[in-house]
Amino acid sequence: MKLEEFSEIIHEELKPSLEKHLYSAYTYGSAARKEDYIPGWSDFDMLVVPNYDFICPREFYDELGSWYTRVRERAEEKGVVWGLEEEAGFSTYDKGSIQSGRYCWMIQN
Repeated sequence: MKLEEFSEIIHEELKPSLEKHLYSAYTYGSAARKEDYIPGWSDFDMLVVPNYDFICPREFYDELGSWYTRVRERAEEKGVVWGLEEEAGFSTYDKGSIQSGRYCWMIQN
């Protein structure tokens, strides 16, 4: 699957699923740089930042799981073979932890 197709699926599903919880979402690594992304070799890394400080409600995690399931199903419909040809990594860190400096590597200088 092309990087653009996968990115489109992720973002189409992101807004209706997590809009009320979402502070921000970032793609990082080779998928964000694009020039060194190698289809079938590189993974797709994404950081999801909910709009909560330190403690996120259970509802957010339930909806995050549903979002991931829909993304995976749509990608598989297009022929993605998870773990062999394609891989996606989704990380979640709450807004409060990032702003506290705990994850300062995520902040641009």
